[in-house]
Amino acid sequence: MLMRMCFSALVDSDFLDTERYFDYGKSIKRRGKAFSIQQLDEQLQNYMLKLRMESQDKEINRYRNEVYMACREAAKQPLFFRALVVPTGLGKTLASIAFALEHAKRFNKKRVIVALPLVNIIDQTARQYQKVFGKASVLEQHSQLSYTDDKGESMERARLAAENWDSFPIIVTTTVELFESLFSNRTSKVRKLHRLANSVIILDEFQKLPIHVLAPIFQALHILMEHFNVTVVLCSATPLSFKNAELVGNMGTPVEICKNHDQLFASMKRVEYTRIEKPLTVSELVARMREHPAALCILNTRKDAFQVYREAISQKVNGQKLYHLSNRMCPDHRKKVIEQIKEDLKKEKPILVITTTVVEAGVDLDFPTVFRAMAPIDSIVQAAGRSNREGKLDKGKVFIFELIGGGMPGGMYRKGTEQTRILLNHHGTVALHEPWIFEKYFRSLYTLGGDDLLDSYGITSLKPFSFEKASRLFQMIDQNTVSILCKNYQDEDGQIERLIRMYKEAPYLTKEWYREAQLFAVNEYVDSSFFRENQNQLEKISEGWYIWHGDYDMKTGIMDMDEGGD
Repeated sequence: MLMRMCFSALVDSDFLDTERYFDYGKSIKRRGKAFSIQQLDEQLQNYMLKLRMESQDKEINRYRNEVYMACREAAKQPLFFRALVVPTGLGKTLASIAFALEHAKRFNKKRVIVALPLVNIIDQTARQYQKVFGKASVLEQHSQLSYTDDKGESMERARLAAENWDSFPIIVTTTVELFESLFSNRTSKVRKLHRLANSVIILDEFQKLPIHVLAPIFQALHILMEHFNVTVVLCSATPLSFKNAELVGNMGTPVEICKNHDQLFASMKRVEYTRIEKPLTVSELVARMREHPAALCILNTRKDAFQVYREAISQKVNGQKLYHLSNRMCPDHRKKVIEQIKEDLKKEKPILVITTTVVEAGVDLDFPTVFRAMAPIDSIVQAAGRSNREGKLDKGKVFIFELIGGGMPGGMYRKGTEQTRILLNHHGTVALHEPWIFEKYFRSLYTLGGDDLLDSYGITSLKPFSFEKASRLFQMIDQNTVSILCKNYQDEDGQIERLIRMYKEAPYLTKEWYREAQLFAVNEYVDSSFFRENQNQLEKISEGWYIWHGDYDMKTGIMDMDEGGD
């Protein structure tokens, strides 16, 4: 790690010196107008004060304030490994940044790095932080963000800062970007690593970290904490148990910020779980959903979601709007649909949303009723977080069901679902409100996984150590995917047409081209039947990139159910 840090500092200095010599104007643009950690903390305190003055004296707001103050108090202690585990809807996003800024002030930290597992959550989190701190202090970096949308000085500075994470005190990024950079041997990735020193790293929804590389991830974090003045905060709305040493590798047990988190979970029973005992046909499921004016239904596969959506169209009820969401819709499309769903919910319109797990973590939808196909226990609880989120109802309703003929992802997802089914059979749905059920669940899951569960590629035992081999082996996503640019998606500004023209005419494609193209692309597994059977509609652009010349449905994306996509 020390060699990586030295190499990172050297590479970045070399880039910056060369830039300063050849393009001094560009070098000047890197200098931003970000506030200091002290100033940012003052802004946050003023924002929270205003929020409290404007908010109603409801129970949920009292709990939010309790979590926020606990974060403030905990940050004063010189403990560098913490956990913030509180129920959905208690202001975890602002409470965790309050901890980070208070802690940074006291223990000489230079920046806060917030890493999240899903891009759609990042967009939401970054916007919330930018609302509080301003765009000059918050850098949002992920594969689906284009820095060409705005030609202004601030966007140019953001583009430059994304290269080395300098000049911004708050970075919001993906766990993929963070950890693949930590294990990469590419100069463009490694360049920002030394900015991790003297930082606070917030891992939000950390339970979503892929199990097969958990050991190397936590070994790297352990070294950062021990030797580089890094504080790590694990955040989750799933009441995980830290008694299982396997969960956090050799890092030890994190000290929990909210000591009374069991009491918080007991007090925040905002939903009532009901398990539908008899497996349902697609038609029966839709009929049940139609009994509720506004409902969200989360399925395990894209195929299931599409079939339920298609059945819902055939059973259409006057006045109830129908939405579909899956990752066969490009990010630009999904984002617009989610915004429309939020608008309809705010106006209390009757709607039915049928989706895959893309809305399960971090998307702040608030439905009175949620239907969830049987899944791993943490996924069920995350789905329940989309019901009665603001506590407007006495109890939201969450129905857990089995779909006849329904699909199921393999690997740990399938094993987790099997364990959940066993636990629910034995303890009933009332146990989903109890933290002890999660300790039982994860203990069972890790026991099933085998010795190499947490380090499937053997990275922690590489002898002799090889940077090149570690870089090649470390894959957050353990299945090979390609990006498919949706040519016939109806974007508003002709961006796709311009991107394709650039691909045809430009001598080479830039990083910015790929970054912008991600907004209009879907990811697909190379071993999927969709990819194998639609080669005649796919034009290869470069390694891992294709153009989809087939149809794009403005309701469902490129879903082609004749091929039975999984």
